[in-house]
Amino acid sequence: LDDLKREIQQLQVKQNEFQADLSEVKTSVRKIATDLSGVKTSVGKLETDLSEVKHNVKALIHDTAINRSRELSELTSEKVIRQLDNVEAKAYFTRYYPGETVPRDQGEIHDAILRAVGGSTL
Repeated sequence: LDDLKREIQQLQVKQNEFQADLSEVKTSVRKIATDLSGVKTSVGKLETDLSEVKHNVKALIHDTAINRSRELSELTSEKVIRQLDNVEAKAYFTRYYPGETVPRDQGEIHDAILRAVGGSTL
């Protein structure tokens, strides 16, 4: 009977060691899962950044091609600037900010043009 008790105690010790090892494995798996989640987030951000770069390059090439031969008149007032359509606004933007990415928002384009021509001095 004493031998059986000793063996049971040894089994309990081994079970406790196994539980401790299992806890370490679970902790490691959680850390790996967290790291993997971070990698997925980083990859997603890179894909988003790459998509935006592709969009900006396409827009720049397109705008450059359209505006290369376009003659632009002098802007005489803020009202005239605010009334520019999207194509005209992009043409003026690329004139005043060559090589820069044209903002997607037309209001931002108009604001940039106003800054370039002196805004309140018109």
